[in-house]
Amino acid sequence: MHAAENLTFNFGTAETVAGKFRSAAQSVRDQQSGRQSFVSTGSQDFKGGFADGFTFNAETASADGTELATQLDQVAEAAEHLASQAKEENERRQVAREYYEHKDSWQGKVEEFFHLEGPAPTGPESSPVTPPKPIESKGMARQSPLELATASNGVSSGNPENLRSYANGSAGLNEELSGLPGTLSSQLSNFASQCQFGSLNADGVITAFNDWMTANKNDVTWARTVADAFEAAGGEGSVATVSNASLFAALKNAGVNASRTDLKIPAAQVKGGETTTGYASDPINTANGNFIEPELDLALLGLPRRCVLNACTTASRKPMVRLGQVGTASWTSGWY
Repeated sequence: MHAAENLTFNFGTAETVAGKFRSAAQSVRDQQSGRQSFVSTGSQDFKGGFADGFTFNAETASADGTELATQLDQVAEAAEHLASQAKEENERRQVAREYYEHKDSWQGKVEEFFHLEGPAPTGPESSPVTPPKPIESKGMARQSPLELATASNGVSSGNPENLRSYANGSAGLNEELSGLPGTLSSQLSNFASQCQFGSLNADGVITAFNDWMTANKNDVTWARTVADAFEAAGGEGSVATVSNASLFAALKNAGVNASRTDLKIPAAQVKGGETTTGYASDPINTANGNFIEPELDLALLGLPRRCVLNACTTASRKPMVRLGQVGTASWTSGWY
């Protein structure tokens, strides 16, 4: 066999992977307005340091969600680019197979006998795979108002019903996305096993997705814990005031982080496949497309040094005969 067989690459799987990641990105984006609406509800009648902390956490969640969606989209684009590159590689291999089928036909043999062959054809060229771009640095990390040294001083006030409304709405949105990280992880495994051309590693993006979801759940528990503290102070259905120190203590007892930190979302790692001309075993001069077939025609033994007579045949030129010695430079550039 002179031409390479087609790649082990399931184009349907690649299309599914790209679609799942792009759909997940859109799902995250579609929730942004709903999440902001629930934040607005929770912020009503909320005053003081913990109100500022609540706003900070919500802004951080929104920014991280936007970055996460961007990286999910880039994974989809990487899968599609690898599929495109694999398709072009298969096309080059098909061109090579068709070339050899013609070469073995009676017409091809006649062309070879009369040296009428042209350069060996090659298929379409492939553009290099562009790695996904990492998220640009946000500069100096923002500090939550609840991380200030004076955060435990003073008081905060709020209506527990508003905070619970935020918590319940946000929990519902979290549930809608809960199965996506696992689904995307399975899709990546399918791509690795069924699309064997190049490589795509987006484990870091999946980890960031899980971390984002965990932080969202923490925000829900945060709101419910603070709401319980306001209710205990007599604020059911109305505004109550609680010291910030007491609210910090309540969060600590519940095992809840007071502040949310910015996520570090790495870009997916993608490597393009090793492209070929489509010709597996016979050498091709990529400068001019000529097919080259070296042959040993004559060996003279019994001399001080073994002499050989080599013929190097190309598809578009008459045989070139070279006389030389093994282990030394050839005597001439070639005899015709």
